[in-house]
Amino acid sequence: MKNLLFILLSFVLLSASKLQAKPLTLKEVTEASCRVTSIDEFSYARGSGTVVNEDDKKYYILTNAHVVDQSNGVWVEFFKDAKKSFFIPAKIELIRYQNNTSIDLAIISVKKTLLGKQSPRVIPLASKEFKINEGDYIFGAGYPSGNWAMCWEGRINDVMRNTVTFNALPSPGQSGTGVL
Repeated sequence: MKNLLFILLSFVLLSASKLQAKPLTLKEVTEASCRVTSIDEFSYARGSGTVVNEDDKKYYILTNAHVVDQSNGVWVEFFKDAKKSFFIPAKIELIRYQNNTSIDLAIISVKKTLLGKQSPRVIPLASKEFKINEGDYIFGAGYPSGNWAMCWEGRINDVMRNTVTFNALPSPGQSGTGVL
């Protein structure tokens, strides 16, 4: 349920902007996605992340707080052109989590120098003015249960305040999947 709630909240944040000259393809969305792995003293967790920003030195990835919270280490892996990157260490920049709510967000960062020539695509956050409408086409890419990337697509069924429902829900385990 947390995955679904995060995905719904992410929809408000992520968007292939209607101002773009051409919409993103599922392949391009996959290039902005990564597998996130965190390790704590007793276990590890895996989820998905979406690259949403960059500066001169780092890429910033949106994921779920429940994937990286309480971890001793966080790593990401990118998949591009059917090749997997090595494990790239990441740093937790921000965590926002509230029990029994849809607030389950984290921002992690990776140094650009660690990626070499495998730079990921960046899909910026949507503006506050972006409107979601019933019937809108949506899609995303993630790493269900830590497997290889899977893409999904669907349509918005209903929009009520801060909740969006849609068909063709992503597979369980795609924590952090961006909805575009």
